[in-house]
Amino acid sequence: MAQIDRDVYAQQLPRFEDPKLPDHCYKLQKVVSGMKQALRECYGTLSKLLEDSKFQRGSINPTLFRKNHNNRFIIVKIYIDYIIFNSTSKDVSDEFIELMKRKFRMSMMGELNYFQGLQVRQSPKGIFIGQEKYIKNLLKRYSMENASTAKTPMPRSYKLDSDLDGKYVYQKHYRGMIRSLLYLKFSRLDIMFSTCLYACFQANPNESHLMSVKRIFKYLKETTSLGLLYPAKCNYYLQAFTDSNYRGCKLNKKSISSSYQFLGRILYLFIKDNIQKGHIELHFVPTNEENANSKSCHLEFGDSF
Repeated sequence: MAQIDRDVYAQQLPRFEDPKLPDHCYKLQKVVSGMKQALRECYGTLSKLLEDSKFQRGSINPTLFRKNHNNRFIIVKIYIDYIIFNSTSKDVSDEFIELMKRKFRMSMMGELNYFQGLQVRQSPKGIFIGQEKYIKNLLKRYSMENASTAKTPMPRSYKLDSDLDGKYVYQKHYRGMIRSLLYLKFSRLDIMFSTCLYACFQANPNESHLMSVKRIFKYLKETTSLGLLYPAKCNYYLQAFTDSNYRGCKLNKKSISSSYQFLGRILYLFIKDNIQKGHIELHFVPTNEENANSKSCHLEFGDSF
């Protein structure tokens, strides 16, 4: 638990009041779960300890810390009061564990297998990240366990529009399905386009929109074991492909230009911010070499192993 650098008082819990001091309140010495100060104080305490131990804070992601000493590398990720770390040396990992135990009362949960709905499987081939359990829970929550399956998340040529004359469906139910899919798309990039497209109709969803969203669920039922595979051995050469498509959206005629960025065999998205911040330098190639577009590069989803 992190210390508090200010005075914080808490009211006595109902039915647990002190009979001798019913009008008194508690003065907290450490943050407790649920406080609005908890996240800030925990992060502040952890980050100060790491920086005092010669860890370097990430310039893009401030919750990511790294340390390189004598060709031994360790990387640490802070998520609320959880710590995920990995190192190239077991000795460095043991030193980090001892550092944390001296400062905090904490328990080691072992190798990372499951975190925030993400299933992580590590093997000599690499690291596989999937959400099979999360998908099965979604199918059960929305009564899609016995539904038929679909080969693709959406038809090849969609003709979906606002459908103002269609039959209205319960908005909360539709939004719940969209929110669930938006969380899932981080490990299932194959449903990103269709999910973001159907999210545009959350204000006034109709039966046609709901049927289209259900098709994504049917596709997920067919492909529960798909996910992202990060190979153990791959180069780190950065490649980018872009496809300029102006007025390509059939709904509002807006541009739907897109781009893919590969670091080795790993797909990275949203590189625009890094270019604007100067972390990545962009060069244009001659016209006769601009033959690659988004159709020429495809994403291969690895199955679990």
